Amino acid sequence: MKKGDVVFILLVILPIVSSIINDDIITGRDTQEYGIKTEFVDYESVTANSLFNASPTRGITDIVNIAFMTNSNYDAGLIRMRDYIFVPNGVLPSNRIVYKYLEVYHPEIPIDDIVSSRLIFRVPISWIQENEYNPSRIVLQKYEAYSWIDMNTWLNRTDSDYYYYNADTLS
Repeated sequence: MKKGDVVFILLVILPIVSSIINDDIITGRDTQEYGIKTEFVDYESVTANSLFNASPTRGITDIVNIAFMTNSNYDAGLIRMRDYIFVPNGVLPSNRIVYKYLEVYHPEIPIDDIVSSRLIFRVPISWIQENEYNPSRIVLQKYEAYSWIDMNTWLNRTDSDYYYYNADTLS
């Protein structure tokens, strides 16, 4: 791959992913071995046609924030945000260079009820520099119906350690 080519960070949000990693089997030491980092965000309610924001508090994943709108109201629930350094079982690998696979899972909210969403994620400046990639060519993809779909992605800001990106999708 030539310098400056698009590097894909892949977002996995299909419900099947939740069953790929069985929390009863892969826990503690095993999650470190498999490169899985997990954060949970509790919410009290989601109001239809209103923007809902969720940010992990521990900062251990590269997901900084997720915002979305739904068609319906939802009571209390949980959003799981996870990142992987490997291709999860049951997911077709990309033919592009992948920094990390990200998963956003919300079991109480059907994916077809989400009107729109925005994911803010980060990529270490050191990783982009070490691999001599162009930071403006990072793209987030969504895994849907056994294929990878580009999301509208743009570089939003930087700090001393990370590039921060926004990505929009209709679900």
